[in-house]
Amino acid sequence: MDSLLELCARPYDSENWSEESEKAFEELFGSSGGRYSLRSQNDIQFRTPAAKIPFSAVIHKSNPTSGGYSGMSFVIFPVEDGPAMIAMVVGTQGLSPDENIIGKPGHSRKMNAIVRWLNEQYSGNEPISWAKKDAVRTDIGVPQNVINAHPEYKNIFDRYGKEIYGFCIAKNEIAEKALKAFLDFNFEERGYTPLSAAEDEFKEIKSNYFSYLMPTVTQQKVGNLLKQRKYVVLQGPPGTGKTRLANKLLEEDYESQGMTIQFHPNITYENFIGGLFPTSTGTELG
Repeated sequence: MDSLLELCARPYDSENWSEESEKAFEELFGSSGGRYSLRSQNDIQFRTPAAKIPFSAVIHKSNPTSGGYSGMSFVIFPVEDGPAMIAMVVGTQGLSPDENIIGKPGHSRKMNAIVRWLNEQYSGNEPISWAKKDAVRTDIGVPQNVINAHPEYKNIFDRYGKEIYGFCIAKNEIAEKALKAFLDFNFEERGYTPLSAAEDEFKEIKSNYFSYLMPTVTQQKVGNLLKQRKYVVLQGPPGTGKTRLANKLLEEDYESQGMTIQFHPNITYENFIGGLFPTSTGTELG
């Protein structure tokens, strides 16, 4: 793991990237210092092609040894002027043979929980991690505001923005947590957990991000979203505090300058949106 961490921290070196990344990935397997079993290595293929957008990827073993690949993949994208991007990616050739993994609702939920946890751990101003709500939606790209926040990785987003469904920038303070969380997630989804030497750490990481599966919605977070987007939808079962939170926001953030409206079946669009309405006249037209 140390070699992979070091590789993620360094700027891209085109002469040595392929050889060094392959060696670093090899060190992940086997009981002699590795994190995962040799059996798990037999189910994956390592790919580090000479491409315009360089990357190193762990993909399904059934893929061809060159060209486009399909299914779920763990990918490291290096850049020349910063740390690497760690990502979960759907191959450009589609979901198969991992559609049964990527298509599970829990897969996307766990990816989003990992991202929320990593962003909470990072002390910088901008979020360092992002995830798509639904991993299978390869018709949807990375949002423009996320791309703008990470200009060093624009070429990666331009090429693979629709295939990336979760990423984290491997900055120093967060790199180790991100790398282990993404790798553990990738292998556990394939049915493999880390070796016994790393089992306690694996369970701790998983417990940490599992606490973000159902994130707490605070008044501050909703207030910040309202400043950015001008609207927020609160959803949840009755009695969980949605109305109370809305009333507190109205009172404390907007000095009670607003109103509460109870929606019911007789509420229509015209109750809220003005427009042109006909009026009756005494002419032949009426």
